[in-house]
Amino acid sequence: MEPEDVGANLKKIRLEMLEPDLQREITELAAEMGYEATIASSSSLHFLYKIYQTEKARGERSAKALKKAEDMILRLSSLHHAITQREEQRRKEGRKMKIPLTLIEGGLSVSKKTRELLNSIGIEDENAIIKAEELFGEKKIEERVGLVQSTTLGKELVKKAFAAYPETILIPNEDDFISELDAMENKKAILDGWAKSGERPLPAWADYNQTPGILIDTYEDITRQLEIPMPAAAPLKIGKEITYRGRPMDPDDFMKVVKAMGFVEVREANHGTLLRDAKSNIMCVQKAHRKQMELNPSTIKKKLQESSVDLDEFERTRRELRL
Repeated sequence: MEPEDVGANLKKIRLEMLEPDLQREITELAAEMGYEATIASSSSLHFLYKIYQTEKARGERSAKALKKAEDMILRLSSLHHAITQREEQRRKEGRKMKIPLTLIEGGLSVSKKTRELLNSIGIEDENAIIKAEELFGEKKIEERVGLVQSTTLGKELVKKAFAAYPETILIPNEDDFISELDAMENKKAILDGWAKSGERPLPAWADYNQTPGILIDTYEDITRQLEIPMPAAAPLKIGKEITYRGRPMDPDDFMKVVKAMGFVEVREANHGTLLRDAKSNIMCVQKAHRKQMELNPSTIKKKLQESSVDLDEFERTRRELRL
């Protein structure tokens, strides 16, 4: 295997993920090649591959120095698989904390239709099937499966994603479940757009067909890993008279507020709308699927924080619009 074959793998690994001794070894190698000033703990290890390419093209480094860099790149790439597995485990553990899977004492009889419905979207995990039957019952499961199948993800990707993360079907709140489907659609659109704009394939760790877990990563993680520029966090403001107060809102009213704050519609999904502001902050808002459907306070706060929206500024704008 050559360094050129594995350079892309290094984008997934940040310096801070490594043991201190290995971090030190890498920074010393970079220093030897004159690049230590550009390295931070959050740096992707792809910088080492770039150094190697640059120095090899210049032809000014000794064969020994280039060989040392090659050995380090190949060594780091060998860690890629282990780190990818660790990331997948992190995702799964995070989901378990949010949606614990517990078997019922003595077991529960699952209807044939429930099992067929969940199997149709890739869910074979017995714990998830039993828990879904307990939480929702056959009729509600049929509704949820229908929502999943109506997304733009496609049948095969749906099966891969829900086979890997069956606990997604167990999100208790209906609005949060719909929001999760919208987010998966929009993350796929972002990934496809990145590949199309650069006329390049997605790296393996970002290819949702190989790594469906990328669709449940945060927008921030995806944009960081693909090196899409993101704005710096807004500075804290002191002495504001209006402070944020969480309260339920109609999705249409919520949209009016964030649009007044500079967000514009970018894309319509089956169940929601993708918005973006001038600083490239991204937000997804689901449509009202039934009369009097509301976004709960925790969902609203999460959306605002993920999109780097100042909570107090949101509250001020909401009051100005009398919503």
